Amino acid sequence: MTMTSSTPPAVSARDARFGLRVLSSARDARFGLRVLSIVYAVHLLDRQILSMLLGPIKEDLRIPDTALGFLTGTSFALLDATAGIPIARWADRGTRTHMIALGLVL
Repeated sequence: MTMTSSTPPAVSARDARFGLRVLSSARDARFGLRVLSIVYAVHLLDRQILSMLLGPIKEDLRIPDTALGFLTGTSFALLDATAGIPIARWADRGTRTHMIALGLVL
């Protein structure tokens, strides 16, 4: 008499409820990695452009160094601190694919 081994389901009950595929092909994974890498590169470029333009902005608008420091440091920290908690709650309770798609669009 042989015993059959039970294999775990490919889709969990929570993921099946939302109609999500758990197992994806290597091609899909590479595509997703490429898209996220491009988005990250654009994000880094955006931050660098602001840093490169600080000198001309300071001369043109005649603003002090403290205002420039607030623009590049404190404002980003405050935004991340205030938006981070609700976004983290949404990531824990919602569908992460929708959250990533919204982040890519914005």
